[in-house]
Order: sequence, then structure tokens, then C-alpha cells
Amino acid sequence: MGSGGVGAGGGGVGADGGRSMGGSSGGRSGGESVADDLVAAFGRWAAGRRAEEAAGSRTRERWLRQQAAESATLAGTLVDLAERAEDVAVLTAGRTLTGRLVGVGEDAAVLADRFGVTVVALSRVLAVRVASGAGRAGVAGRRAPASGDRVPPGPWRLVDALDTLAAERSPVRLGLAGGEVISGDLVAVGIDVVSVAVAAGVRAHVALGAVETCTPG
Repeated sequence: MGSGGVGAGGGGVGADGGRSMGGSSGGRSGGESVADDLVAAFGRWAAGRRAEEAAGSRTRERWLRQQAAESATLAGTLVDLAERAEDVAVLTAGRTLTGRLVGVGEDAAVLADRFGVTVVALSRVLAVRVASGAGRAGVAGRRAPASGDRVPPGPWRLVDALDTLAAERSPVRLGLAGGEVISGDLVAVGIDVVSVAVAAGVRAHVALGAVETCTPG
């Protein structure tokens, strides 16, 4: 009997101790193994890069939001809200007004509701509450808060609105600090005083700085 045989179907063992290729190995060739390893390594590298870029993007977004928040002004915040056509509640010392922001100037904002429009002096605003939702011009779902680092689109001021109304002797309701209301025809606007004809031959002279709101009509 020979001493070098293994089973009938097995590969022989040579003199150098190596195994012959008598059976099917089922393994990958050396070239295939290297290529697969390279593809796997590239996949891991690409995934790592995507994760790093996503983290960097989130960091940049947070930094930009922080910069915007630190530069925020009340007028800038209202500009953001007006562009979104947001429904808001504006709180002053004497009253709370609700409506949709439709315009913002240097020192005043315009609210619209089903009764008309009201001009609000920004210097008299204590707080602005934004209604939940997406706003009339937006899409439903979660929205980023107003950044507030904007500037009003033009140099329009409260006194400009009052001048326009006075030129037409428009009937107005002036809401004053403390909750007082003066109604009548707006007849004159001075440097720091507003004159309203409240009755025949009777005028009320109101300090401009005391005017919180002006509602035409």
C-alpha cells in the first residue's frame, strides 16, 4: 500500500507538504480579493465624508442662526413675519391687536384684519405673538423662527402715514398709551404733535410720542 494517498476524491499531498488542486477551492482569486477590499474601503471613506459634511453643514447653520439672532431687531423680526404673511397678536401698553402683518417701516408696522388696517408704532410695542401654523403664504408644517436680522425695505415712518391721512382730513381713531382713544378727523401733524378735530370747533392735540396706534376710518 502506498503511503502518500489520501482518500479517493481528495487531493494528494506532495513531497514539499503542499496541497494539490485536486478539488474545487470555491475561493476568490487574488485580484478579486484586492478589488473587493478597495471597494469596501472606499465605501467606508465615502460614508465618513458624508457624515463629516452633514455635521459641518449643521454647524454652519447653527452658527448662521446664532449670528442672525444676535443681530435681531424688532423691526427686522416683523419684516420676516410680514414676508410670511403671518397672523400675529401685537401687545402694547394699552391694547392687544390681532391681524396679519402686511407692512413694516422704520418705526411702524401695518396690521390688516377684516375691519381694515391699523398702523402700530414700534416704540410702543411690548411683545408680538405669532399664531401657530405656516402663515398664509407658506406651506404647512414646522417652520424656522423669524431671524430678525433684516431691515425694513424703505424709510417709511409713522409720521409719514399720519401726514398722508392729515392731507385728506381722514377720520381716524388714535389709540394712546394707557388705553385712551381719540376719534375724529386728522387735520394736522407737527414735529411732535397731532391735531384731531373731534367735534365742530373742537380739536384735540395729541403728543406724537403717545400715539400707539392709528386706525383710519
